[in-house]
Amino acid sequence: MMQKILQLPKMTPKEKIKYVKDKINELAEISPTGSLHLRLYTLTEYEDGPTLLSAHEQWSIIQKFQEEGFIQNTKLDEDKHGVWFEMVSHNENRREHPIIREQTLEHIARHLGDSGSGSQIVGWLQSWSVPDSLIEYPNTKWRMVYSILSYYAYSEKKKDNKMLFKIISEILHPIMYNGDRKAAEATAEDFNKYLEYDGLVAVSNHKNEYEVCEAKNLIEVDENDILQEENEELLQQEYNELEFLRLPENKEKISTLRKAYQVFMNIAEVFCSNPSKPSHELNDAYVKTKKLITDTVRDLRLYTNGVNKKQRIHTLTHYFIPFNNLFTAEKEYTPDSFEIDLSGKKLSWNYIRPQMNATYGDIDELYRKVEGSDILSKPDIQQTLNDVSLLLSKTKEEHKKTAKTKQNISASQAPVQKIEITAMPKLQVENTSRNPYQESGKREAPIELPFPEPVQWEKVTLKIKDGQQELEIFYDNNHIITADYVRLGFFSGKKQQKQDRQWGFLCALATLAATDIKQATAENMRNMVTTGKTLSINNVQQAKKSFVERLKDIFQTRNNPFRDTRDYYEPRFTILPEPSLRREKMWPQGGPLNENRAGDEADCLAYEEKRIQEETL
Repeated sequence: MMQKILQLPKMTPKEKIKYVKDKINELAEISPTGSLHLRLYTLTEYEDGPTLLSAHEQWSIIQKFQEEGFIQNTKLDEDKHGVWFEMVSHNENRREHPIIREQTLEHIARHLGDSGSGSQIVGWLQSWSVPDSLIEYPNTKWRMVYSILSYYAYSEKKKDNKMLFKIISEILHPIMYNGDRKAAEATAEDFNKYLEYDGLVAVSNHKNEYEVCEAKNLIEVDENDILQEENEELLQQEYNELEFLRLPENKEKISTLRKAYQVFMNIAEVFCSNPSKPSHELNDAYVKTKKLITDTVRDLRLYTNGVNKKQRIHTLTHYFIPFNNLFTAEKEYTPDSFEIDLSGKKLSWNYIRPQMNATYGDIDELYRKVEGSDILSKPDIQQTLNDVSLLLSKTKEEHKKTAKTKQNISASQAPVQKIEITAMPKLQVENTSRNPYQESGKREAPIELPFPEPVQWEKVTLKIKDGQQELEIFYDNNHIITADYVRLGFFSGKKQQKQDRQWGFLCALATLAATDIKQATAENMRNMVTTGKTLSINNVQQAKKSFVERLKDIFQTRNNPFRDTRDYYEPRFTILPEPSLRREKMWPQGGPLNENRAGDEADCLAYEEKRIQEETL
């Protein structure tokens, strides 16, 4: 007997529960019907050895069994060395027929048995609130599950029936299939082939979780109605938020936010070109502009995703303020000596620009939803932004002069070496018409266009000249420059410098705009962008995207040059093709001019005369 005790291992909580349960079952099998008595004692590994299971722990386990419905009417002896109890008969409150057929229960049990190890399945059942007293393990996995399902299926208690449905619903949860909703859906369809014979069905709710319910309750239920109800709630929430944001004072704040962040980006770009020596004037401009931005974001709560535990729809998904002020910027972007920075964070415009562009994109989208205005109603704020823009122009000029001075000093200090010419090679002169910019092969256009104000696309006019090699740029009816596609950066290849797809997109857009801008679709432009080649719709869309970015760089603005038209490409600027393709009926900013004059011979002659004069100039 002593040897048997010495062989007992140290017991885990599960082993302690199983030990007490086995003692109760053993006692019930050899005892007559009625009350049973179990002696409570301290179980040790060996005499006077460490305790494996105390009497107090046995009493706690017995109370747990009573809560779970395994035993009932427990009562301690007066000396507390034993306990009286009665077994709960499973025949009491038991249906004659289960609410789900045994074949269906076995099918479901075998499915769960094949889904994991025995310990995993026990863990799942416990997490689904199945009492330990019902979990018979070690045992064949599917039989262990079947025993539990069968217990709940035969019970007359509604709470037990609900528990059965809950277990089946948990088995169908997508998380049991590594988050694969299609796999969960396929299993639900398989279960439903069996469940339908008991008038039950497993259906998915709006959370993509499954619920087991009576099929008769779903006859009149349409999933589209459920989705429509949810969509109506979202639409109402969106309406309420937009109604608040479209209040005159809030619309003004969003319009101010958009203009202020444009200027904010320009400040950051100028500063990043020479971050080591920021001026106090530039820092003051940065701080003032930042305050305009942060005040608006705070007032309209655009920085948070939820209020009172309710998700907000209209927020800034991206919200980026690059640094506190210009004098602390270098410190903010320089890790301490004991730190290792693996983020790639760098005080450069190339690093900062994508994050600021993303923020501006969110602001611009919100601006369009509330139908903001380009004209601010507060003159003092507009004046502040104008003053900052003027300061930026002066700062850029100073940076240019400084860079040029350094270049001249460097050139003057270069050592002079005597070079003796012993022979002259034969010179070959080719293509003398090419300009220095073409020879350099650089893609960045070496031009900075002078504009009297931040560019408004509605004031821009682009005219393609004969041969589709050059472009005339006008702003507010004033000629700014005439430049070829190479100087504007619309080329590919350092040596050949062929017109790229962005230039082809511009020419195609101009041709279609001269007749009907609504024809400027990706499908219609597939064979117009590149000569002799038909592009895919995706390539046309990519060419348009690259063209937009190039145009923004040339005109020094982050505003989108196109309207938000889904079916076709509608520019905000006026675009004219080469003179031979121009007609009286043109489409500047997406709308026709002089619609009532089409077919008027006198007007056509007048227009032709004007065109000839333009070509002569």
